[in-house]
Amino acid sequence: MLFVIFIPSTFTHFILTFLRIDHDKKINIGNYIITFIIGATVYTPLYAKDMGAFLVFPFWLKPGPFFHLHLLHFVGNVIYSHFLMLRVIKHRSGILRNQVFYVFIGTAIGYTAGVFNYFPWYRIPIPPFLNPLVSISAAFVSYAIIKHHLMGVKLARQYLAMNFFYDVVASAIFIALAFFLRQWFLGISVIIFLAILLGPYLHRRMTKFLEPAFLGETYRTWQELAKFWEKERVVYTAGQLAEILREIPQIMGLESFSFFLFESDRKVFVPEAYAGLDGIFNPDPEQAKVLNTLYPGNPLVMYLEKEKRIITRDELVTQSKDDHQAVLLETDELKALVSVPLFVAGRLTGILNLGTKKTQEMYHQQDMELIKQVLRFAERHLSHISFFDSSLIFSGSVAHDIRKPFRQGIIYGCLDDLQKGPLNPTQKEALDNLKERLVSLDDMSEDMVGAFKNLELFLKSGFKPQKIDYTHLINEESKSFKPMAEERKLTLEIDLPKTEFFLYADPVSVQRILNELLTNAIKYTEQGKITVKVSCENPQEILTEVSDTGCGIAKEDQEEIWELFKRGKNGQTKEGEGIGLAMVRQLVEANAGKIWIDSERGKGSSFFFTLPAWEDKKVR
Repeated sequence: MLFVIFIPSTFTHFILTFLRIDHDKKINIGNYIITFIIGATVYTPLYAKDMGAFLVFPFWLKPGPFFHLHLLHFVGNVIYSHFLMLRVIKHRSGILRNQVFYVFIGTAIGYTAGVFNYFPWYRIPIPPFLNPLVSISAAFVSYAIIKHHLMGVKLARQYLAMNFFYDVVASAIFIALAFFLRQWFLGISVIIFLAILLGPYLHRRMTKFLEPAFLGETYRTWQELAKFWEKERVVYTAGQLAEILREIPQIMGLESFSFFLFESDRKVFVPEAYAGLDGIFNPDPEQAKVLNTLYPGNPLVMYLEKEKRIITRDELVTQSKDDHQAVLLETDELKALVSVPLFVAGRLTGILNLGTKKTQEMYHQQDMELIKQVLRFAERHLSHISFFDSSLIFSGSVAHDIRKPFRQGIIYGCLDDLQKGPLNPTQKEALDNLKERLVSLDDMSEDMVGAFKNLELFLKSGFKPQKIDYTHLINEESKSFKPMAEERKLTLEIDLPKTEFFLYADPVSVQRILNELLTNAIKYTEQGKITVKVSCENPQEILTEVSDTGCGIAKEDQEEIWELFKRGKNGQTKEGEGIGLAMVRQLVEANAGKIWIDSERGKGSSFFFTLPAWEDKKVR
């Protein structure tokens, strides 16, 4: 019965980990504390008493006060865990949804059958006749493992061996303490105290020791990928990104892979890198970019654009829909078991196809996590490449076109010629005003050219995505803006949760984004307050809101404010060139983020933007 008491806590712990929910650790800690307290009473009258015959059973115990607590704890955890799974089934799609669906069905059947064991405790005349259904529960979970990559069989054996070792060590400590103390209750109390105090530390130390021994090649892959993610890389061209991605199949031990990028001039996806596709791809890379392209109408391209997620060949086979047959033919042609779409600003920009493992093992859940890291890594750098190319082209043309009339003296020469002619006082005054405005425009254009040149220099040398303590950064930025806000009699509020947040982005970009949004908020707010709020509803990204109580932006102007030299009608009375928000949008997208606005004229504005969260690069 002692092990049954651990089922609710371990099941909830498993579900939270399985669903990758960014939960508060207090849930698990509280659960295990309750479990240990109940466990301390399991062989005492506080848990069970008054054994007697019931129904066809010659012996069946009656519940003590702690048994009621155990039952509430059991039912509460089962309901909570299945609620979390239902939420994922409703809102998610693809591999994870299929995995969760079969685990949900299996565990629901198993726990429903198990609940019937509790009726005889309360002398309710319903026998535990559904116990055979527990085996069906195992069948559903096994199906999720085999068909939907919940876990590789080999990896499952390795984890079972490692956890068995954990159990042996824990049992040895328990037996040694019980023998030494000679008292059951005192021994349990000491073990509970030690588990709470030293358990997390001992588990980390044992895991560090056991993983290399039990997981072998899998552990080596994790370590190599951890080193891969930790390298600082600045990528400016598709070729550089392709060279970096060549390391992934080597680390994961794949027989083949291909990496396609969208070429905007030809409107096709061209192979930037490939391996293990002899006889399929032209051996000359330049020829392959002509002969082995994927067109927008390709079934695989269309399917990835529609689904917007990682797909696997097994998934297509299992669902066996008519429109999947053409997609399957394409994946077979590319020897792809997994196809990873890369999106930049909502557009399909690249496709990474991963082939069979050299070990011939199936792709399991841990592999999918590694592949998602590859996806996020590639999308971030594709965003940077896209931003870098478009910004350099634009900054060069703007710098040339804006300064050319002033540099050549065309405008001033025309004005001088006009002023030499016969003019009445009104015309002379108009020309003088025009000349003053042109001088101001000349100075502004020079500042704009300088800004674009600084952007070019920044892009070439300074864009370095890295781990950023976002909480600290926002606090520091707010200190520099508070005097500006107080001067205008505004309140600057910073709403940060107690949890520390870390970004994976370029720190200079993030500072510029915050600086521009806060500057605009203060500039366009006459009274009230500015608020900066940070939250993390999605563990993969951090959401920031910068809101004000200013003049607001009309709905019809909200699309234009992101374009260069465009400003909302309410902002025409303020100084500015219409560059800031366009720059902010580019910087957010260069860091693989998104930005949008919620505003109404006369009721203030709220700017929202997301940036990638820093994630632990070592996958479990």
